[in-house]
Amino acid sequence: MEGSRISLIGINIPVLGGGFRKIYSDERAATHFIEADFQSWTFIGEYLAVMNAAQGFVEILLSPGQTRQFPVRILMRMAGKELSHEQRGLPRLPEDFSVPFESKSEAMPKFRLGLPSSAMGLVRTNRRADFYHDYIPSGLSLFFEKRLIEGMDARSAAARFKEVTDSVLFEMDLRFNLAFDILRFRDNQVAGPVRRVDYSAKPNVPALKYSPEAAALYRYARSSGTMPLLSYLAFYQVLEHFFPAYYERAIITRLQQATMDPLFDPHNKSHLSKLVQISAGRGAGSERDQLKATLRYCIPADEVEEFLRESSERAAFLADKSALAEVRAISPRDANYALTDQIAERVYQIRCRIVHSKDGGTAANGAPMLLPFSTEANKLGYDTQLIKFLAQKALIASADRAPWTT
Repeated sequence: MEGSRISLIGINIPVLGGGFRKIYSDERAATHFIEADFQSWTFIGEYLAVMNAAQGFVEILLSPGQTRQFPVRILMRMAGKELSHEQRGLPRLPEDFSVPFESKSEAMPKFRLGLPSSAMGLVRTNRRADFYHDYIPSGLSLFFEKRLIEGMDARSAAARFKEVTDSVLFEMDLRFNLAFDILRFRDNQVAGPVRRVDYSAKPNVPALKYSPEAAALYRYARSSGTMPLLSYLAFYQVLEHFFPAYYERAIITRLQQATMDPLFDPHNKSHLSKLVQISAGRGAGSERDQLKATLRYCIPADEVEEFLRESSERAAFLADKSALAEVRAISPRDANYALTDQIAERVYQIRCRIVHSKDGGTAANGAPMLLPFSTEANKLGYDTQLIKFLAQKALIASADRAPWTT
């Protein structure tokens, strides 16, 4: 009945290697799950991918990457069909769309591109409230025979799955210029803003003008959407843009403090030597020191504390020593370490795990690499919110009064 509350049933589906992932169904969706033999499913890692033991295949939901929609016309050509002039504006592939892969022998496993099964289409939109949709979103799935990973231990099967999908997606890009990715179960940590937003408010005429270079980097970070590592590094570049200015201010402050000391003697060589040592740091400070100086000048400690209080879940994640390997936890209660310096350490360590890599699979400081599409990369949601907040504060602290307001 329209307007009545639809009861949801939670279904625990095993995950390759152990554990379960819960999906939800209602009476209308149950038919699709039963037809798909959901009781024989096994999810593969954090991916929207399932091994269907009863039906003999693995299904992987694909993402169109940064293009945000699938190139229907190109995919139809790959299927050996041309769209009519009237069909070219359609956003969806037809129900009979299928592209089988060519192989060199009958013994090779079968692959194909096709529309997602109805059940997997529902898993993609699975929510605990307002779950079922009469309109199941269109998309694209990669299918291959389950024998490619069947019979292996969990670790070997996961590695083989990665090898297979990496090969398929790379060659799709190489041959057809189609940069697809694999959809994942979105961690709630990468959802939208934690703070409440009043969407009924009216925008104001801006009273400040911002660094054009830093503003461009900020917009780039905001446009990188589903790429957590790219987004994180772009926000870091916003902070990095201000390093020289704020580190120089730190040097000047130290020089002022030294020369204002009543005991300072301009004729004392050791006192002058100290000034030389301080000045020698200008422009030569470590990246970590420059980051700390920038955060100290741009972000008041009380605003950082307020940011952490906005979400107990976010604060708990940032304080969890085991959440990300070799990354400092943030503790506002640590009286021996300034909060902004703690944050600078965490931000810098994550940055190093992304960009300072060695062939042996470790970051320059000995920590494991933070790789794209990894489980840890999918956990960066709260840290991305943090560095976004820091970038915003750096932009505001460095802004000037807008000339159009005078």
